[in-house]
Amino acid sequence: MSPFREGYLYRLCCPAQWDGLRKCEHVPYSPDDAHDGFFHMSTPVQVLETAAKHYAMHPKLVAIGCPDSAPGELLKWEPSRGGALFPHVYGDVLTEWFDHLVPLIKQADGYVPVPGAEENI
Repeated sequence: MSPFREGYLYRLCCPAQWDGLRKCEHVPYSPDDAHDGFFHMSTPVQVLETAAKHYAMHPKLVAIGCPDSAPGELLKWEPSRGGALFPHVYGDVLTEWFDHLVPLIKQADGYVPVPGAEENI
């Protein structure tokens, strides 16, 4: 059974980044977000492929999740990789939206959730 929740959007970051974000009101833009003009998010189905494609240099990641209703009208579903619709948030992403965390570890064939380590935050 997947630790990722249906109806949730996930944001990837390093564990140390998440520790710092907990103290912030807003999630800061990454360089890619700033370049594209929106926050990149992933669905439960997309998050592991996104980790492998964009974060391959990190041995550990966390996927922080929020209900897909949290961004409200700021959320736009737009085609990206292979024409799949990805969630993009146009505007401030509040740290308080995130209430679910799934630690990920890199293995030879990509990232996998750490068994039993998901938590409500």
